[in-house]
Amino acid sequence: MKDVLMHVVLLSKHFQREDLDFSTAQPMVESTKEALKEIIVHPGPAETEFFSSLDGNKFKGDKIFDCHTQKPAFDDMKSRYVGSLITEIERRFPCETLDLLSWFTILEPKKVRELFSLWLEKLDNLLAHFSNDVSAVDGRSEFALLKQTMVSSDSYASLTFQQFAEAILSDHRGVLTDMEKLSKIALVIPVASVSCERGFSTQNRIKTRFRNSLEFKSHPSDADFRAWPSARAV
Repeated sequence: MKDVLMHVVLLSKHFQREDLDFSTAQPMVESTKEALKEIIVHPGPAETEFFSSLDGNKFKGDKIFDCHTQKPAFDDMKSRYVGSLITEIERRFPCETLDLLSWFTILEPKKVRELFSLWLEKLDNLLAHFSNDVSAVDGRSEFALLKQTMVSSDSYASLTFQQFAEAILSDHRGVLTDMEKLSKIALVIPVASVSCERGFSTQNRIKTRFRNSLEFKSHPSDADFRAWPSARAV
């Protein structure tokens, strides 16, 4: 479990960042899945340490009850558990969603120089995916201008994806209309879990002592439905 949690915690922490770049989403998910698959085949550090500490029927000096069937049963349980965890990760991060996130990396100033050989393919994929909202012809023309702006302007070079998307909406409003639409779409994609988790925290506070102030004795005229007129009377 310790070996598994190490990778799951790193994946979870990665998606809790507020400044998460789309370019890191797919590699992080894929590397986590591969690391978990490796655990199925080869023991992780914690598992290796545990079995190396076994001395006959003793573990660190304490007597344990062992039999020849427990190790195969453990291996089978580990394989099924880790396999189901990988399946759940794939359900949470479908391949088509990760592909979509990777296409949006064309709007990351820090990555634009690295993507010179790939930007056209990624752009075409984006324009095709959102063909009901943007024009392929206009989108290509607008991005050609935007790409040169990203490369030549020092003020954009250090911006994160979110900062640059917001800059498009303010600095190029009404000019790069299709790029504006793609930026708006990108900004509302729920990649990071921070906002959701904060919402859960707020909801939990509502269920505690703050909610007790709505007792009948505190607000008898408002909360006691028995005091309201019946439907027939109305």
